[in-house]
Amino acid sequence: MKDYDRAVADYHEAIRLNPNHGIARNNLVNLANQLIPPILERANASRDRNDYDAAIAQYREALKINPNHANARNNFKTLWDKRIAENPQIYPAPFTGWWSYHIPAIVEEARTETYYKTESYTVEGPSWRSDTNGSTYHPGTSKTISRQVAHTRNVPKKTILPAVTIIYEFKDTNYTTNSNGEFKSGTFFYKANKIELDDGTILVLENNAIKTGYLELVKMKPAEVKIYEDLRRLK
Repeated sequence: MKDYDRAVADYHEAIRLNPNHGIARNNLVNLANQLIPPILERANASRDRNDYDAAIAQYREALKINPNHANARNNFKTLWDKRIAENPQIYPAPFTGWWSYHIPAIVEEARTETYYKTESYTVEGPSWRSDTNGSTYHPGTSKTISRQVAHTRNVPKKTILPAVTIIYEFKDTNYTTNSNGEFKSGTFFYKANKIELDDGTILVLENNAIKTGYLELVKMKPAEVKIYEDLRRLK
């Protein structure tokens, strides 16, 4: 069985690295023409039997192969909005409000380090002698000697990775995210403890926290929300 998912991912990566890569583009188009039609057939069949969850997942599958596929995108958007409109009872969501996650900066603290430097100095030969290589030194001659000498220096504090604060706001059917000043917004749908964003992100509501991958967002306190909103207004 061919690994189409891996092939699609590899072609997308090749195009990301080189947008003018003709072979990758052509191969991706050929693969999309092969894979997308049957996916859309399954998606449309799911939609026609009102299985919105399956249809939306299948339209996403097609868009993963070709994010610009107009038919898949339009059908996805229409069905996504319809599913929200037909479930007004779930809004406002029980997790409405502000949630945040803070990733501390990775920092190398200031320190003193030891380093070694080659230093040379000259000595006068006290008398003639032969060394192990047979070289003879006579009175009054000089010899250059090199050695490693220890030194110290102060290394200042250095930030390896800056701190990151991720904030989600859920209000009505909408969400907004802010990751260190980069904003994104859209709509969301949820069922049981699964929160699905329109960009495909899946969040899980569990033990009074919202989780996605390694992130665990916690509900912001009113005082924290006020400080955050005041700071936004100042920018």
